[in-house]
Amino acid sequence: MLLAITLTGCASQTYARKDGDEQSKSCRSFFASLDDTVAKAGTGDSQEARLADFPYLRVNRFDLSLLAKTPENSPAWQAWLDLAQERDQKARGIEIANTPTLAPQQDTLQHKVNQCGQLLRQQDKPAKKRIQSQQVAPEYQQWKRILGVAPLTSLGIKMGVKRWHEETHALYAQPLHQLAIKGELIRYLPEKKGVTKAQQVAGILQQASRNPLNIPLPTPVEQEQLFATFAPVWEVDTASNDDRIGAPTWFPHRTAPRVDTSRPVVYHHLSHTWWQGRPLLQLSYQVWFPRRPLQSGMDLLGGEVDGILWRVTLQEDGTPLLYDTIHNCGCYHLFFPTARLQVKEEDEDREPPFAPQQAPPLQAGERMKIRVSSLAHMVDRILPVQSENTATNYTMMEDHTLRSLPTGEGFRSLYDENGIVPGTERGERYIFWTTGVPHPGEMRQWGHHATAFFGYRHFDDPDLLDRTFKPKN
Repeated sequence: MLLAITLTGCASQTYARKDGDEQSKSCRSFFASLDDTVAKAGTGDSQEARLADFPYLRVNRFDLSLLAKTPENSPAWQAWLDLAQERDQKARGIEIANTPTLAPQQDTLQHKVNQCGQLLRQQDKPAKKRIQSQQVAPEYQQWKRILGVAPLTSLGIKMGVKRWHEETHALYAQPLHQLAIKGELIRYLPEKKGVTKAQQVAGILQQASRNPLNIPLPTPVEQEQLFATFAPVWEVDTASNDDRIGAPTWFPHRTAPRVDTSRPVVYHHLSHTWWQGRPLLQLSYQVWFPRRPLQSGMDLLGGEVDGILWRVTLQEDGTPLLYDTIHNCGCYHLFFPTARLQVKEEDEDREPPFAPQQAPPLQAGERMKIRVSSLAHMVDRILPVQSENTATNYTMMEDHTLRSLPTGEGFRSLYDENGIVPGTERGERYIFWTTGVPHPGEMRQWGHHATAFFGYRHFDDPDLLDRTFKPKN
């Protein structure tokens, strides 16, 4: 297979002597061979969805929602295709690096990916209608809900969700000094400070939106500034090494990753959402812990590797509109709306949004502090805090680095081809499979976070904000 791909790559040198159909056939054969090799090796990357008939494009949920607002045969349409093609090029580069038989020829194959993608795009002239008919597959398996008689089994799940809401409300009603502490409160602070004024952030967002798509697309330098500006302080009740923030790592001869707590790292991800017809920028921060320890022989929630995702949705004026958080399994979705928002009326057919606390405003020089409990790693409170020198500094890295980690013998993604972290199984999968959520309780990749056990909700749903909140009068 590698030989076939290599020969196909060599064939690109004779493109000038072939007609368009032969060129297209050669490139499609190259992509098919590449996909087949990656599939057999189990090294596929599923952060973005592939598009049928367009092997050089990949998209996320926001991309498809943006497509609906993009006029065909316009500069914005070409910019949209550029974005989708860049996503595929990055994903294929990751897949090649993670596939032992392909990695030795990474530069040659990546060049061919870029070359063939551009050629097919020019010859295909992708039609918006053909792409718009496709969708990113939901993170729910309907057959499981049918087989599990979801209308009946969901009654118990609804009661469990209601009980969790009540217990969490009671916890947030306690004064901060009364929160139980099982170990030592350790604070983790970002190394860089970022910009200090909302007007500066607004200027960055305005500049980043000057593109045909009219969505904020900050440069790498601008991204670094924004992520540093809104990076939170993590305050973790630390009773053991399992409560320390670390870096997911592949050790030799391991079938599952481990979290190296000798180096605290926070991984960040940039995304977009819609709010009243306007695109807003979102900054997400992810931490990882070695495990959620089992509390008893009947504990269904404990297991290897644990973590939290924290997201900040920015208004055009440079200030946060909403904060929300989930565990890296997609569980425990909490909303912290600012004073500008209020939750819409609940729908009985879907899991209600849970907002246990209004987000406090930040003053100059303040960051949001996230108080995290020991063992279960629950977000117990958020509050503003001034930066201090006594905290442990954490390094920030792009989360796409997790898609290709060194193993000592090559590279491997933290996630399998389904977007799941191997070895993070939880006992709850034997109960919550009836919800239709695949691998309930297991850690997963961006784009694979189902956050409701009844109804449907995705963490990366571009309409989540509009569906959940309305402006406060």
